[in-house]
Amino acid sequence: MTETPTDKPVIRILTPVRNGEDWISDTVLSVVRQRAVLEGRVRLDYTVLDGASSDATVERARAAGGDAIEIISQPDGGVYDAVAQGFASRTGEICGYINAGDLLFDGAFDVLTNVMSSGEVQWVCGYNVHFTAGGAGVGVVLPYRYSRRAIRAGFHAIRLPIIQQESTFWTGELLGHVDLDRLARAKLAGDFYLWHTFAQHASLYVVDALLGGFRHHGDHLSDQVDDYLAEMKEIADRPRASDYLRTSFDRWAWRAPVGLKKRLNRKELLLYDDKTDTWR
Repeated sequence: MTETPTDKPVIRILTPVRNGEDWISDTVLSVVRQRAVLEGRVRLDYTVLDGASSDATVERARAAGGDAIEIISQPDGGVYDAVAQGFASRTGEICGYINAGDLLFDGAFDVLTNVMSSGEVQWVCGYNVHFTAGGAGVGVVLPYRYSRRAIRAGFHAIRLPIIQQESTFWTGELLGHVDLDRLARAKLAGDFYLWHTFAQHASLYVVDALLGGFRHHGDHLSDQVDDYLAEMKEIADRPRASDYLRTSFDRWAWRAPVGLKKRLNRKELLLYDDKTDTWR
């Protein structure tokens, strides 16, 4: 892998995959072609974790990423076992994972380094974005807010929109609170285990920017909804009466116009100031 000066922020990204030859190239390219990477503003530490694919996944990942990526191909216990192993080996100042097929917007790393450099923001997500199988962006939604209580109670899978994993990133410091052995045992709701753990220590900020999105291609763990919810409920906190009351308002606010969402969520929404070229 190409070495860059160590004083630059290190962004640690993982892509777990098995038999994803049709989708892996686009995902890898969306990571390695980040403007912040190409122009040398960050140090990218990117690993494709291949679960011993029987197709051309490894070859296509290598062709797309070249020496900008590391590829580890070996049997694993599933997505979250692979992710846990990847983060156990090393972390970065900013961390995240993106599945094969899903995509990042090319300015995502610049936004992340700008909003997370001060250390005040440890966990951030952007707009909820979906892509068609062909890669067209559709269904772009600004999240209203993600309260820590609602996250821990599992409401953002039952009563409120989900936290979109593809556009969510966190600091290496926050990752230090995660029991990676516990994460490795997850089959479907490993993302919820991460969110539940993070919400005990930090707020999830929404940034008014496009970071990444979920691509619909017909082969997703998230399609197994009932099994996901059953696993999630084993982790979630028991809701309080006040949680239900607050959620009733939040459900309405999620459907509000973008301008009203921004006025209602002044505390945990980061907006771009074009006069100072900063996020506030």
